[in-house]
Amino acid sequence: VSPVAPVLERLRALAPDVTVEATSSNDPLRFEPPQGEPTAVVPFNTDASYLAPIGPVWLGGPGAIEVAHSSDEHLTREQLLLGVELYVRLAERALA
Repeated sequence: VSPVAPVLERLRALAPDVTVEATSSNDPLRFEPPQGEPTAVVPFNTDASYLAPIGPVWLGGPGAIEVAHSSDEHLTREQLLLGVELYVRLAERALA
């Protein structure tokens, strides 16, 4: 993951006879995680950046990030219950 502009420039240089356009894009983001919660850096994009103008963005959820949005994505019952606890903690923090 890298800033969009240099990637588009490189694609245009590699394929000068092709029109290369980005209909939507956003550069890599760094979210400020809620203090005390586990964090990880992940190499994929999110549309959560579109929510940033209305307040802090906390990107997270139940399950293992290694299988998120993959053909092997799954949750155990324990992960689902931990996810509920996470959402309750975050909601209480956001409403405080």
